[in-house]
Amino acid sequence: MVSDDIKAFWQPPHIVFEVIWPILYVLLGIICIFSFEYKKLSNACKIQIVKHSIYEAIGQAFWLLSFGKYANSIATFDRYKIQYFISTGIILTLVLYAWCVRMPTLIRCSKKIGILYLPYLLWISLAAILNIQILYIALNLK
Repeated sequence: MVSDDIKAFWQPPHIVFEVIWPILYVLLGIICIFSFEYKKLSNACKIQIVKHSIYEAIGQAFWLLSFGKYANSIATFDRYKIQYFISTGIILTLVLYAWCVRMPTLIRCSKKIGILYLPYLLWISLAAILNIQILYIALNLK
């Protein structure tokens, strides 16, 4: 097991995460609501936006479960090294999905919706970099 005290090299203060994530979740909700209310969107676009939102939410849930302390005994608060590999794989998959599938779909459906998605896209890209840094640190601990 690895201590839970590992911090990425570029780790922002904890308060940044507490402020940014709720804002991003609100933006993701606005994207879904806007897609249903926007009359110019085709039904195919609306279905794709919701389908991609569900896939992304499932991926985020798996990332939180793999990266967090939830998979271990509550008494230890430590993580296994395999958790760092799994969480890094999940976040990299989410980033690739966001850049290569979701963002192009959103822009094709509506540039306004694509712009609303951009903060989330940039934030999970940073999250992937932080995750890679944490994996690197965990692997180099004795």
